[in-house]
Amino acid sequence: MPWMRMRDARNAAFWVLAGLLLGILAAAQITSARLEVQTPDEAVHLVSGYSIWREGRFSLNAENPPVSKLLSAAPLLWLKPDLPREKGDAWQEENSVAISVPFLYRNRLPADRILFWGRVPTMLVTLGFGAALAAWTRYRFGRRAALAALALFCLDPNVVAHGRYVTSDMHGACFYFLAAVAWGEYLVRRRFVFLAAAAVLSAVGICAKFNLVILPVLFLAMTLWHAHAKRQRVAGRTWRDFALYLAILAPVIWALYGFEMRTMASDQPVARFLSLDSGALRATAVLPRPAIALLDPSTPAGTFVHWIAAHVPIPAYSFFKGLYRLFNHSYWGHRGYLLGRVSDRGWWYYFPIAFLVKTPTGTLLLLILAASLGRRLRTGEYPLGLLLIPPAFYFALSIDSSINIGWRHILPIYAFLFVWAGIAISQVRGARRAIAGLALLLLGCESALIYPDYLAFFNSLSGGSRNGPRYLLDSNIDWGQDVLKLKRYMARQGLPSIALDYFGSADLAYYGVRFEPLAGALRRAERRQAAFSVTQWQWHPEYAWLRRCEPLARVGYSIYIYDLNSPGCPARE
Repeated sequence: MPWMRMRDARNAAFWVLAGLLLGILAAAQITSARLEVQTPDEAVHLVSGYSIWREGRFSLNAENPPVSKLLSAAPLLWLKPDLPREKGDAWQEENSVAISVPFLYRNRLPADRILFWGRVPTMLVTLGFGAALAAWTRYRFGRRAALAALALFCLDPNVVAHGRYVTSDMHGACFYFLAAVAWGEYLVRRRFVFLAAAAVLSAVGICAKFNLVILPVLFLAMTLWHAHAKRQRVAGRTWRDFALYLAILAPVIWALYGFEMRTMASDQPVARFLSLDSGALRATAVLPRPAIALLDPSTPAGTFVHWIAAHVPIPAYSFFKGLYRLFNHSYWGHRGYLLGRVSDRGWWYYFPIAFLVKTPTGTLLLLILAASLGRRLRTGEYPLGLLLIPPAFYFALSIDSSINIGWRHILPIYAFLFVWAGIAISQVRGARRAIAGLALLLLGCESALIYPDYLAFFNSLSGGSRNGPRYLLDSNIDWGQDVLKLKRYMARQGLPSIALDYFGSADLAYYGVRFEPLAGALRRAERRQAAFSVTQWQWHPEYAWLRRCEPLARVGYSIYIYDLNSPGCPARE
């Protein structure tokens, strides 16, 4: 019938346009990824994931759970690189950083080949994430909303950047969105299949990124809000269903850890710690006296603790070990940089500022447009609150974080915001539709202009990527990724070597970058070209005088080149 043929044509046109957007995203990721060396986490994730596949070793790099590492390392089962076999201190201490260096740079396969194929699964997850985002948005809010949301996703420079690295950030964002959507569908439709899907997706998400342990609390908040919005009581069935969700969640997590059963005594670092006598424990000056008494095997309590450590197996032991390491990391904090200041404890306004300066200008305009429509947005039977509670909940918890090292830690909020903006774009008329069109055009322009340096993106409202170091550093702009670009710069300039202070984990000798430490060159008062990773400003404030110099060039926005003989670059005072 004619109307059926028209519907089929519209469906085909929708998926053709969606495929085109996803193709643009894939092309940007593949071509730009080949221009960058490893970021600090990538080799660690790869060797950790590969050791799980080959040896079932979940404890290596336990602070990051296994799913994203397993996915990234899966292509290595085909490539078959060598796993370092030196069972020395690095393996005994589970020092994944020390193990990752020979794995990537002293293997029988080229480092770039291992790295590229390790990045491919993250790219595929990103593309699958975009397709799922479009499919669900189309189902719930229509084709126009879906294409608009997908355009915001595929053209976002931050999505392109973090959707091609061997990290857990994009995996976490993907499963956070899918699990929250599944739970929202359960609340709206009350079908067991959505509850089960939410539980399985939650487990996979938690085992991809530990931050997602908040999902059960989020789902409880969504349930209470939905009952209040519908003027319903939270009945016993709701609590039974929530208990069923948890009952599915726990065994799936255990399964994802290979049904691991380990005692604390089988964990070599823990066993060595437990073997210390009370005098050695006191000498560490770390544990309070009650804890020392609890671990001292000469006391009754200590005897009991040591018996448990030796005889009681713990399901998914590496899961709890990883959670402990994450909470310990959060407790002690992590050195971060914001607006020229350095802190180990972070700032409550770090992520609000990161959101404002890293979100594309066009996306910000569309979010303002969506907010201006308020309750006039038509969302059918799916309440708008179920769409906006997950990003608000995650963002609110992020504000309290003491680990302020990158915009990437709020990546999970964006898919929901893209859908919200897409709904607004599909429903506006007149002047507002023209504004929406201009905002999308602006997004496309900002994305095209930053190619291939997506990691260093800052929006035009903040002054662009050249102005980025005024606001943020580290993985927001400089993750040590631009070594190949530095090598090409040196070749063009005819520089056999350069004075350099580099922030990153890449083996510069492997890539043929000859350099002398910048500090040594400055001590000898040698005046020549120098290269400086901008993140080093937070680690070495003695280099602050270089900021008064105008860079001769910027390599990928993360490495600044200075001509120390320039009259505009005075000697350090």
